[in-house]
Amino acid sequence: LAKYMGEEGDNCALAGAVAIACPVDCVSMSNNLLHSLQGQLLDPFLVSSVQKVCAEFAQLLGSHGSIDLGRVLAAKTMHDFDNAVIAPMFGFRCASDYYRASSAGNYLSKIRRPMLFLSAANDPIAPAKLVRTDNFGGLRSTQGKALDSLPLVLAVTQEGGHSMTWPEGLDGSGSWAIEVVAEFADAMVSEMGRKH
Repeated sequence: LAKYMGEEGDNCALAGAVAIACPVDCVSMSNNLLHSLQGQLLDPFLVSSVQKVCAEFAQLLGSHGSIDLGRVLAAKTMHDFDNAVIAPMFGFRCASDYYRASSAGNYLSKIRRPMLFLSAANDPIAPAKLVRTDNFGGLRSTQGKALDSLPLVLAVTQEGGHSMTWPEGLDGSGSWAIEVVAEFADAMVSEMGRKH
């Protein structure tokens, strides 16, 4: 969604958006899965899950000239899987090329509508530490000139994981993320009402 918002820029049909656990930099995200302890523990589970889905669509995937089902089933990491399925399916030479082309980070500076990013420090897939913060907040350019502020808000929490189902209250019946998204949407609607 963040990539779409940037690709569309001023012509975006959406008034605003929210990205939850957004993999802003897919190369960094992949490296995190491959090299962090948390990622190494989670990666085999993710691969097993997507391989099960592929098994259901084996005939369809097998009919794709660039997908080798043997490589799909032999994948041990999401990077292996993406090299075997996702990259060839979308015409990329390798997973890294797919990750670079698909990363939302390449488009943040082109987003022209309000956008909230919710990220958790303990997200095992797209941890907040992988989100570069220089696009969030009106910083100065490398030439020292003031830049126009981008309509981007980054909210980072210590907890939340990748599912972002942060319980709230003593009984855990509420959802912190839902409340934040609703508050952001209300603020956008109010701002739009003031402008019209």
